[in-house]
Amino acid sequence: MKKIVYIAGLLLSFSMLAHATEITVMALFKDKAMLVIDGKKRLVKKDKRTPEGVLLITANSEVAVLEVDGKTGKYSLGTHISAAPVELSEKEGFRMHQKSDGHYRPIGSINGYTVKFMVDTGATTIAMNAFQAKRLGLKYKRKGIPVRVGTANGVALGYKLKLNTVKLGNITVRNVETIVLEGGSPSEVLLGMSFLSEVNVETRNKVMILRKKF
Repeated sequence: MKKIVYIAGLLLSFSMLAHATEITVMALFKDKAMLVIDGKKRLVKKDKRTPEGVLLITANSEVAVLEVDGKTGKYSLGTHISAAPVELSEKEGFRMHQKSDGHYRPIGSINGYTVKFMVDTGATTIAMNAFQAKRLGLKYKRKGIPVRVGTANGVALGYKLKLNTVKLGNITVRNVETIVLEGGSPSEVLLGMSFLSEVNVETRNKVMILRKKF
């Protein structure tokens, strides 16, 4: 039985904080979330608000939906959000600003070819369609392993293989797993966890910061 790899994405939406200046999602449960807000642990239940004004709308083991400063966002386990000013030199890492639709679309490269990504923390791997793979010169049918892939539109045929290098700014990750799907979906190259798990991710004021792991 072939393994199904789920790439249907969980796209995070981050909000600027007003009353709480620092929030970290420490643990997630059904209808409950453990948050650290300005250094204080808060176990928050569904439809309840913390003393700092953070409302838990809903939660499961993967994501919490929070209302912060009147704005609603989806936050995954380990997410850190801060209203503090972002101070980051080019040597320290890579940062990207949230677009008006709530997504992050950094420009980087795959195997030396320029690529515009869309960050998707719900994607198991980097994912792209067959047309994008051909543009990058990937011999996915010859070198890839056929897999069945769960997408928003159902189960599709994909090919799993390794990318030599994936680069954002001065951050380079080697031997990164990707899935190539037959057809035109996904329409954008999804920057999934096969890359993101290799870096430290932080979000401040609608800016996502990636730093190298040492």
